[in-house]
Amino acid sequence: MPDWTISITNWMAAGVHLGFSISQNA
Repeated sequence: MPDWTISITNWMAAGVHLGFSISQNA
């Protein structure tokens, strides 16, 4: 797996986590 796909996966996971945190705090 190339490094850029790992970076995208990490960004997606971070975005999901951030969105979940915002929805929990709303």
